[in-house]
Amino acid sequence: MFARKSVGDDALKDLRDQLAQNSLCLMPLLFRRIFQISRKCVLSDLPSTQLQTMILLDRAAEPFCMTQLAEELCVSPQQFTKVARALEERGYVRREQSRENRRMVLLDLTENGRAVLESLLCDARARLAGTLEEYAEEELRTLLQATEILRTHLGKDRMEDNE
Repeated sequence: MFARKSVGDDALKDLRDQLAQNSLCLMPLLFRRIFQISRKCVLSDLPSTQLQTMILLDRAAEPFCMTQLAEELCVSPQQFTKVARALEERGYVRREQSRENRRMVLLDLTENGRAVLESLLCDARARLAGTLEEYAEEELRTLLQATEILRTHLGKDRMEDNE
C-alpha cells in the first residue's frame, strides 16, 4: 500500500477533486474500449445496457431483483423490463417470481448467457491487456494497485448503498 503523507485539508480536497475529474474522464474511454470490443464479437448487436445487465448478473451470487437491476443501471423499471425481455428472448437470462414475495421478479443468467458472456469477457481482457503492452512494469504495478484500491472502496460504497 501507499504510505500516507500528511497533507493539508485544502491540498487533500484538491487531490480528491483531481482524482474525481480524472475518473470521470477515464470512464467514457474505458466504456468505449470495452464496447468496441463487444462490437467485434458474437454480441455485436447487444446494446450496452443488456451487456451491463449480464455482467451484473454474472457477478451476483444469486438471482437479482429486476427493480434493483434497474436502479443499478440508472434506468426506469419500465425501461429495464424491455432489457430483460430482450435478453430472455435471446436465451441469455430467465425470469422467475420470488418465492418470498410474489410481486418481486428475479433475473438470472442461463448457462448459455454465462458461456456467451465469458467468451466476450475473455476476448475483452485479452484486447485490453494488449492495449497495456506499451506500459512499463512500474506503471502497470501502480495502475493495478490504484484499481484495487478503487474497487475496494467503491465496493464498500455499493454495499452501504444497498443497506
